[in-house]
Amino acid sequence: MTHLIACSMLERELIPYLPPDVSVTWIERGLHERPTQLCQVLQETLDALPPEVDTVLLAYGFCGGAMEGISCPSATLVLPLFDDCIGMLLQGERKTRSMYFTASWLEDAQFIGNAYDRAVDDYGQEMADEIYQTMVGAYQSVVLLDTQCFDVESASQTMGVCAEKLGLALERVTGTTHRLQDLLQGGNTPEFWQLKPNERFTLIEFLERKRMQS
Repeated sequence: MTHLIACSMLERELIPYLPPDVSVTWIERGLHERPTQLCQVLQETLDALPPEVDTVLLAYGFCGGAMEGISCPSATLVLPLFDDCIGMLLQGERKTRSMYFTASWLEDAQFIGNAYDRAVDDYGQEMADEIYQTMVGAYQSVVLLDTQCFDVESASQTMGVCAEKLGLALERVTGTTHRLQDLLQGGNTPEFWQLKPNERFTLIEFLERKRMQS
């Protein structure tokens, strides 16, 4: 039996391709902001899987160290070799001075546009602008990553408002779900790492496998 453990941030992109025989645990999206807690929740979820599960698909990137040390006691664990979820959805190279979002990110309480609005309420417009100009000073643009799994025009409007508030350019690029589809088929490509039962994920091994992949 195959079980998927996935960040709910990827729900739109995963559900259209989810095989009917794969069971799912959706993990709270906000935990990607708290890697230590995310690691704990993931390990508890893995430890609680029923014995009939023999393969676990993990729809997460390294996520700021959240995967460090995790293992599955009774099943093969399949992990993508990406730093984060955005990396899995990109078709080309990531621009270093851009922030990337999909529609699900825009709905998150920690989305920078929502956080900016809270700062305005808490500190006033002038102070909020000063804070966020300092925070985003190294960036040139916000990028909407179109995975063809959401209403891109509506999301573009939301992103446009955010870009204007932050004084950044707005870009839209086409993303991909093919890596998520590969994961749902067992992750049998070089972009995934299969850990045996009780084998632990380590940053050193992750970096080495990424180096070999490139």
